[in-house]
Amino acid sequence: MLRTTRTLGVFQLESPGQMELIGKLQPEVFNDLTVEISLFRPGPMQANMPLQYLKARHGEVAPDHMHPRFKPFLAETNGVVVFHEQVMRLFDELTGCGMGKADVFRRHLGKSGDLAEIEAYVRKQAATRGFTAPVVDRAWKVLSGFGSFGFAKAHGAAFARTTYESAWLKTHHPATFFAGLLTHDPGMWPKDLIVAEARNLGVPILGLDVKRSALDYRVEQLDDGRLAIRLALPELAGSSALGRQRIAEHQPFSSLQDFRDRVRPRRRTFEALARVGALDSFIGYNRARRGDLLAHIQGLGGRALPVGPNQLAFDIELPLPDFSPFVTALDLRGRTQTDVELRDLGLAVSQHQMTRFYPLFKELGVTPSSELVNLPGGTEVLVAGVRRATHTPPMRSGKRVVFLSLDDGSGPVSNVVFFHDAQAQIGAPVFRTHYALIRGRTRRTGARGVSVTGDQMWDLLDVAGKVRARQAAERERERVVVEAEAADNVIQMWRRRA
Repeated sequence: MLRTTRTLGVFQLESPGQMELIGKLQPEVFNDLTVEISLFRPGPMQANMPLQYLKARHGEVAPDHMHPRFKPFLAETNGVVVFHEQVMRLFDELTGCGMGKADVFRRHLGKSGDLAEIEAYVRKQAATRGFTAPVVDRAWKVLSGFGSFGFAKAHGAAFARTTYESAWLKTHHPATFFAGLLTHDPGMWPKDLIVAEARNLGVPILGLDVKRSALDYRVEQLDDGRLAIRLALPELAGSSALGRQRIAEHQPFSSLQDFRDRVRPRRRTFEALARVGALDSFIGYNRARRGDLLAHIQGLGGRALPVGPNQLAFDIELPLPDFSPFVTALDLRGRTQTDVELRDLGLAVSQHQMTRFYPLFKELGVTPSSELVNLPGGTEVLVAGVRRATHTPPMRSGKRVVFLSLDDGSGPVSNVVFFHDAQAQIGAPVFRTHYALIRGRTRRTGARGVSVTGDQMWDLLDVAGKVRARQAAERERERVVVEAEAADNVIQMWRRRA
C-alpha cells in the first residue's frame, strides 16, 4: 500500500512531499521506512541527500561513501549521511575525538557562532589522520548541513513503527482505521478528504442519524456484511456540546415526537438535522419528504409535534411536491444534497463534492488524478478539483515555489507545482481559487511518483458557468432552427396546395 503512495492518513507519510518521496523510494523492508522518514528532514534535504540516496538505491549511480574509511557506517544508507549516529561516526573518524565528544560537536552544529571553531578543529585533526583537503571539504559540507535538524536512527525507527502500524490498519481494517482517524486526529487534511479516501477504498459512509450516531465515529455492519462508518454527532455545524450530549444520552427514540420531547433541540439544530437527513429514520428514509418535515419544523414555533398514522411525527396530509433525486426543495434555493452536507456538516457524505463536475470534465478532457500515474513525463494535461492544501516551503534557490494539492474524487490527491514564472502570470488565484482547473505537464519522479507542473489556472465555477451559457445558447439556436424549418415546411405545404 505504501508503494502506491496512497498514504493519506498514514502517520508521517501523508504530506505531499512524503507521498512523492515514498513513491520514489518504493520501500521493501522496515528499515526503508526508517531511512525515508529520516531523509525528509531539513538537515538531509539541505544537502540534497534524498536525491543522492534515491539515485544510489535504484542503481542510477554507484554509492559514494566519500572515503573508504566511511563505508562501514554509510553503507546501509548508500553513502548518504542520514542519522545522528552517522554524523557522530563521521566526526570521530575525521578527528579521532571519540563518540562522546562527537555528540557534543553534533549538538553544536546548530549554533552558527561555534561552526568556525569546529571546522578549524576538524580540518586540523583530519589532516593528521591522512584525509585530503577535498575529502574534508565534502565531509564538512555534509556535517554543517546537519545544523538544520536531523534524526537519531532510534527516533526514525520509532516513527517508522507507528507508520507501519497505521499503514497495516489502513490496509487490513480500513473502516476501523478511518473511524479512529476522523474521531481523534485527521492530521493535516480536512475531514472531507479523509471521508473521500475511505469511500474510494470501498468503505461505505453513513450519514448523521439521531437514532444511531454517537459522539464519535462508529463502525456499523451492513446487511451485506460490509463494515461502514457512521458520522459523529459533533460534525453538525452550529450544534452545542450539551445538545449533542442529550441526543447520545437519550437514544434510542421511538418517534420524532419522542426525540423532540426528550432532547428539546434548539430550532436551528432541529432544522439542520432535518436538512442533512439525520431525521430520515423517522420518515422511512424517504428523502423527498425532508422538505415537508423541514417546513413543518419551521412552522411549529412552540407547538408540539402532531403524531400521525404510523408514528410519522408531522402532518402527512400536507401535499408532497415532486422532488428531484437530490434535495432541492428544502427552502434551499437549488442547493443539492452535497451542498447541504458541506454547509451543515463540513463534509460530503452522499457523494464526493466534485461528482457534479464529472460531465464537464469529460467534455473538457480533464485527466482524472487516478490516471496521472499511467502517463509519461512531459504529457500536457488538464487537471481539476477542489483545493485541499497549499504549501510554499523554503527553497534552496530562494525563489518561491507553490505546491497545491488538488482532489477530484477519483483517487489520490494531485500534486501541482507552480514555479515563479507561472505564479507571475496567474497572480493571486494561485492561492485563492477553491475549485480549480489547471493546465500543465506531468513530471515523473520514480516508479509511482508523479506531479503536474502547472502553467495556467482557471476558476472551475467560472468555466462551468461559461460552458452552461454556451450550451444554453446552442440549444436556443437549435430551437430557432427547428422552428424555422417547421415554419418553412408549413409554408411549402400551403404553396403546394395553392
